[in-house]
Amino acid sequence: MKKNAICKIEGENLFRTMGASWFVSYMWYEKIDNEHKNWQYVPTTELRINTYKRGVKFHKTWLAYIVDNVSETNLSKNEIKISGDVIKEMAEVLYSQCY
Repeated sequence: MKKNAICKIEGENLFRTMGASWFVSYMWYEKIDNEHKNWQYVPTTELRINTYKRGVKFHKTWLAYIVDNVSETNLSKNEIKISGDVIKEMAEVLYSQCY
């Protein structure tokens, strides 16, 4: 699949509700480092956490999608103050360690 290709992914509505960068940041907090708090920089954390929990069965798919298809430029468009390059690296680590 080409980078930045528009495609449907499983659980897309949930994924878009959270945002890719927020999803990676929260999963990083949950699975790797509970000192990581960047995901808290958005005003809608409670909604996003609930969405994250509802989408657990899609987490592997979403991480793979982020690693393979989402550009660092798009990942940098976030409110959590993490560059797209770092988000991409975090997603790769999460995928390799959790799946």
